[in-house]
Amino acid sequence: MYDLLKSKLLAQPVLHADETYYTVLESETVKTYYWVFLSDRHDSYGITLYHHDPSRSGQVALDFLGDYKGYLHCDMWQAYEQLPKATLVGCWAHVRRKFHEAVPQAASEKSLTKQGLNYCNRMFYLEQTWEALSKQERYQIRQVKLKPLMRKFFEWCRRNKATVLPGSKLGKAINYVLKHQEIFAYVLLDGNLELSNNKAERAVKSLVMDRKNWLFSQSFEGATAGLCTNKAFREQPSLAVMFLKT
Repeated sequence: MYDLLKSKLLAQPVLHADETYYTVLESETVKTYYWVFLSDRHDSYGITLYHHDPSRSGQVALDFLGDYKGYLHCDMWQAYEQLPKATLVGCWAHVRRKFHEAVPQAASEKSLTKQGLNYCNRMFYLEQTWEALSKQERYQIRQVKLKPLMRKFFEWCRRNKATVLPGSKLGKAINYVLKHQEIFAYVLLDGNLELSNNKAERAVKSLVMDRKNWLFSQSFEGATAGLCTNKAFREQPSLAVMFLKT
């Protein structure tokens, strides 16, 4: 069943992926990892698959996704860069979070940190207003409104890079944007792509909450059982079928 669902998942044109750590005492490593791979919101199957692995390396993503040729929403974890044919789509929620964390308590609206955050807020506001549009309509309006806004934001980052300390929170946020600029702009390539990878982050959020409660598992079997008793695992919508493979 797992392999059947995986084959259907990998046939989708758009996927989301994320991972989170989990402690297993019998593991040879300090941390093991839950990986989650799921279809996008436009997929009628609504498949979510979890994979438990000792490693967070690129080999795990490569073993699971192989020569997947579609779009993959993900954070900028280097493991996903090992995929030879997938087109990575960066998560703007991560960008926004970095600028939000850089804003001092008494910052004015004219401060650089607020300016960077406001660029991100405008993008998410626009996306929210286009939520009910068709794929083609969303693609077209993004070219007219979102693409110029992104271009201005990237130019703003380049212009201000030299004026802030690279080790500061703002400096790190700007460098993060510029390092992955091309991947962040890939959301413009298809109307079904999303501005964030929040769908995958929500899929692992309940695991993170449970991790805080029971802290660790003695064995890999216990880690598997812990996932299967997870509330989110048991209470999925009828179209969302979830399985675990270790």
